Amino acid sequence: MSEDALIAAESLPYLGLFVALAVICAVLYVRNASVTAVQTSPEFKAFQWDYLAVYWTMQFADWLQGPYIYALYGARGFTQGQIGILFVAGFGSALILGTFIGSLADKTGRRLNCLAFAVVYSVSCMLTHSESFELLIVGRILGGIAGSILNTAFEAWMVSEHNSRGFNGAWLGSTFSFAIFGSGVAAISAGLVAAPLVSRFGVTAPFDLSAIVLCIGAGVVLLRWNENYGSRSEGDGPTSTMASFTRAIGVLTSNGRVVAVGATQSLFEAAMYIFVFYWTPTLESSLAADESAAAAAAGTPPLPEGAVAPASSLPHGIVFAAFMVSVMIGSKMFESFSASAPVEQWGLWVFLLASAALATPVFVSHHWTQVVALCVFEGCCGVYFPLIAVLRGKYIPEDVRSTLMNLFRVGLNIIVLLVLGRADELGGTASFALCATLLAAAMAPQAMLRNASEVAEAAKDDDGTDGAAEDDSADVRHT
Repeated sequence: MSEDALIAAESLPYLGLFVALAVICAVLYVRNASVTAVQTSPEFKAFQWDYLAVYWTMQFADWLQGPYIYALYGARGFTQGQIGILFVAGFGSALILGTFIGSLADKTGRRLNCLAFAVVYSVSCMLTHSESFELLIVGRILGGIAGSILNTAFEAWMVSEHNSRGFNGAWLGSTFSFAIFGSGVAAISAGLVAAPLVSRFGVTAPFDLSAIVLCIGAGVVLLRWNENYGSRSEGDGPTSTMASFTRAIGVLTSNGRVVAVGATQSLFEAAMYIFVFYWTPTLESSLAADESAAAAAAGTPPLPEGAVAPASSLPHGIVFAAFMVSVMIGSKMFESFSASAPVEQWGLWVFLLASAALATPVFVSHHWTQVVALCVFEGCCGVYFPLIAVLRGKYIPEDVRSTLMNLFRVGLNIIVLLVLGRADELGGTASFALCATLLAAAMAPQAMLRNASEVAEAAKDDDGTDGAAEDDSADVRHT
């Protein structure tokens, strides 16, 4: 059997998993289209698509790079410790520089911040051509800044526009769910596009295409988006920017529900980013162990002790696509759950399931059990992203929305920095145990939000007022 045929045969089970997940996703999509569809207005749909077109374009550009960052550094001959340093540089810049630059969106404008994202990330892409470890660190620093903007400014722009145009606050969930579902489609499409590019032009090719896509997205922002701000007055400058931080800190110290949202985000996303760093070597290791056991059972020489399966043995692109379909399934499940009850009432169980999923590789070495468990975790991510976005839209004050969203990322960046700084010492098993612990800890602030929501609903029932709808509209405006 030729090498290409062998690789294709080894990929078939993963392809089968992908197809099975895609069928489940299609069934949920059709079901939700008829059962949980939200009645909106033509004006809202036009606005929604203006946002989603840009968001999905930028996500496509980001996903083009995602599966190949680790491979790029590995191809340069760097050790896992050096790769950890590069990741630390990215998270460190997101913590120090990204928090400040992303927070400027409230004062200088969310649209301008989104355009800055495209420029900074494009430069980061170009630096991947360098063989210099130092220049690659610069690229990761720029990537960390861009990541902070991507995860805050775009959402802040959309929520501000949504509210200023007088759209129903309950419609935000629809936009967030579509955004995550489309992000999954963008990720799979990026994988399908990037794989042949890497085969023909090398591992830097996806980064080159990403820079082109970023420029396209920036062009749409220039043509279709207007500017909006958190709060702005004449003479704004460093003093007013510091005032935004002061106001944001004041909100954190006085509003327990905002703190709970921030703690939830920090804990879940810290676990998620650590997972991103370790899923590839973990699955490669379990695959190598299973192949060695199978070889021994067949009477053929097993792989040497401690060896890792060849890169071709694990079809990274197909596994990644399966993960993304799992995210899409999660986004559809979010629609069903949120149609039946407020997110505060059921979010706790998502974190419990996610914790159990990432605890699986700690206790189970069987490769396919790990693959399925990680797909379950990705499904939880698909529920989590619109869930946390709804909570941010509901509880974060408009005037410091970007500032607070960036402050929320401080905690997760610190956690990830501490873990990646000891990447060589921890290893996959300890890291997955930590991830499971972080996700279990995220249940505490979720329980607080659920209790606060139940108390608020009970109080409104006692007053004879209309429950959730009134609460939602008030929370979106203020809280």
